[in-house]
Order: sequence, then structure tokens, then C-alpha cells
Amino acid sequence: MNERSLYNTAPARTQNEFTERSFIEYTAAMRRPDIDLQRRRTDGIVEAATACFLDKGFHRTSVQDIARAAGISMGLLYRYFPGKHAIIVAVAERSRRAALDRIAAFAAAADPLADLPRLVADLVREWTQPGYLPLTAEIWAESFRDPEVRALVRDDIATLRGTLGEAVAAHQRAGRIDGGCAADALAGLILALVDGLTTGATLDEGAGLDATLAPLRRMAAALVPG
Repeated sequence: MNERSLYNTAPARTQNEFTERSFIEYTAAMRRPDIDLQRRRTDGIVEAATACFLDKGFHRTSVQDIARAAGISMGLLYRYFPGKHAIIVAVAERSRRAALDRIAAFAAAADPLADLPRLVADLVREWTQPGYLPLTAEIWAESFRDPEVRALVRDDIATLRGTLGEAVAAHQRAGRIDGGCAADALAGLILALVDGLTTGATLDEGAGLDATLAPLRRMAAALVPG
């Protein structure tokens, strides 16, 4: 092979390499998942499952029921969730997401003691939305029968308490909340108060949340650093 033939064949190899690389990039792009579509379908499945659980309970709800309510095939549902337990996990995680977002806002508050009654009120309002408490009751009832669901409930409680405890501890270090009370214990007390008010507001529609917040503000005043 002479020098001229070597020179002429080099561009051909480069072009072939370029064509092959372009084909790979094209096919990869074609196979790239549609993130928005996946999110919409996942949300649709979780919403359908929530409705089914509220209507029939966990035990009587089948994966087929959820797929039918979501308007998709069983095969498509299994592309997003491996089974009913995974759907239960998604339902529980969705219900606590708003609470974690609100706790994050409390953590960033310049005056956490002024924000504390609002934090309690916002969580109670979040947890007294139509269907929330019955769904929570279903999850708790299932936790007595299913060890995996029980572990999920424990993790949910630990996450909320731990996140709120970290926020309280940060405010204590900054001198915005009195440090005489353990942060984790104070976080547990706040969440217990929210649970009690949530149950009361759900079972007794005449219970006024605003009336409860007045003494809570006085309790918060006791946490002002001395």
C-alpha cells in the first residue's frame, strides 16, 4: 500500500466511526425515558391506589383493581411498581412529603417560636384533608398484620421526628430556642400534639383549631431562651 492510499483511506475510517457514533447517540436518545410521562403515570397510579385503599381497604384491593382505576394495563403498572407493597410505600411517602416540606420551612424560620403555632396548624390542616386520616388508619391497621408495612410506619415516624428534631436542635444552637429541653423530645411532643389535634378535628367537626393555638402560643413563649 503506497502513501497516497494510506492518506485516502484514513478519512473513510473516520467517517465510518462518526456514522457509528451518531447511530449509537440517536438510538440512545430514542430510548431515553420521558421523565414527565413517567412522573404523571406514577402519580396517576398512586392516586388510583389511594382511592382504592380508601374504598376497599388494603387487603381487598388487588393490583388489578389499581390498574383498572388508573386506566392502564397490569403490564404497564408493573413497569412502575413491582407489587402492591411498593405502591403502599409510594402512597405513604407522598402523604409525608408535604409535612417534610413544612418542617423545612420551620427550620429556615428566623423566628421559630412565632412559627411554631403556624407549623402545628399547617400540619393539622394537611392531615385533616378529606381521606387523609382514614388512609392513615388503613396503613396503621395493616402494620399490625404486615411486618414490612410496620417497618414503613416506624421509618415514617422516625423520619418526621428526626427531621423536626434536627430543626429544633439547629435553632437551639443558634440561640433561638431554649436549650434546656432535648430537641428530640420536643420534636416528639410537637408531633404528638399534631396527632391529637388531627384526630380531634377529624372526629369532632366542631373542634376549633384557632382556639387551641392560643394556649400553644403561650407554651411557645416558655421556650424563649432565658
